[in-house]
Amino acid sequence: MGFQTSERLASAYGIAVTGTMMLTSIVYYVVVRHTWHWSRLRALPLLALFLVVDVAFFASNSVKILDGGWVPVLIGVGVVAAMLIWSKGRTLVVEEYARRFGAVEEALPRLHESIVARVPGTAVFMASSVEHMPPVLVHLVERLHTLQDQVLLFTVSVANEPTVATGSRCEVSDLGGGFYRVVARYGFMEDPDVPAVVHAACERAGLRIDDATVTYFLGRERVLGRDAGVMGRFAEGLFGYLSRNAVAADLHFRIPPRQVIEIGIQLDL
Repeated sequence: MGFQTSERLASAYGIAVTGTMMLTSIVYYVVVRHTWHWSRLRALPLLALFLVVDVAFFASNSVKILDGGWVPVLIGVGVVAAMLIWSKGRTLVVEEYARRFGAVEEALPRLHESIVARVPGTAVFMASSVEHMPPVLVHLVERLHTLQDQVLLFTVSVANEPTVATGSRCEVSDLGGGFYRVVARYGFMEDPDVPAVVHAACERAGLRIDDATVTYFLGRERVLGRDAGVMGRFAEGLFGYLSRNAVAADLHFRIPPRQVIEIGIQLDL
């Protein structure tokens, strides 16, 4: 009994390792083609060389799928399906925001008309796109008709390099009427520190700021998971579960929790 269990574990391990080798070779091909911009004539022979070895190992282990090798295959299928659902869901969220809320140039005049009063302080609205108005900002103004004197539309951009020089960390542009666009660039190996960039951006723009009184507005989507959506009830429900259990934005961006206000928006994808 113990020998059979060990053999099945070995079979599962062999399937997992050889499958990972094949996927690594394919991902490497994607990187050299789309990131390093190699031609197909240069990249395909390299991929073929790797796959000759990987496919041979995978084929030799595939006969053991029924003896326990199906376990890592099933786990891999589940992980890939979850990743594809997450990617599809985030794409639909961005498209829904773009449909509901127009570009900054179009939405800003309407916001000024809706604002009845400006109160002292600085508000930072996290925005995933530099082109569209943050949905949280639009929703807040439509309901309360009030806003801080200084408003920063803050976007974090991840560069295709491990680190970004401090001198080119952020860009600040004046949108008029107390609105400023701040784009912070970070490498994929760096952890964003939003409060530090906000302080540096305000100094660069000549704005008075008290770091302890800055209010950060974050959005939180509630996915309804109805049949009417494009994704369907199951996929949308899974995406909603993944979204609820994702790392909170304030922790990821090192924002003090006491200075955060979250505003929820309901979506049917």
